[in-house]
Amino acid sequence: MKNDTKDDDLEHPTTLKIYLLVRSKHPQDVGVREVQRELDLKSPSIASWHLDKLEIAGLLDKLKSNRYKLSEVEETRRKLQIPLKTSVKLYRGLFIPPIFLLLGFLITMSILTIIFMFVNTTIAAFNGTFGLVGGVIICLIEYRRVVSQIKNYTQKPEE
Repeated sequence: MKNDTKDDDLEHPTTLKIYLLVRSKHPQDVGVREVQRELDLKSPSIASWHLDKLEIAGLLDKLKSNRYKLSEVEETRRKLQIPLKTSVKLYRGLFIPPIFLLLGFLITMSILTIIFMFVNTTIAAFNGTFGLVGGVIICLIEYRRVVSQIKNYTQKPEE
């Protein structure tokens, strides 16, 4: 084993999917072609490379039959932290999560709507509608981004 924490070893989405597949099949062992078919990988060499990577990390054991199973150390291990990547925007040297941009937009639009209510109700209605529609659009964009990120970490359901 090269380190005590396995977070770096599971950073690649394909490696993580393969690890989760082997874990779900426990106590059975898995072969290279089986992994390739279950995860729809382009070639067995991709599956083999990731399985070897997990073996070097100490997460899997390679059997004499060229199949892989969960290592004995991993069998006893209860919890393994799975890395989750979050995206941030860089603004003037600060890392800002996208949710803060949405929050800032909605607060600004709410304040402007309240101010315009006293000046001109038509402008206030337009501003409120624009803020609501803009907020919904931003939420949908962020939702799609999060869903696509989560799809990288979900495995194919068993048939």
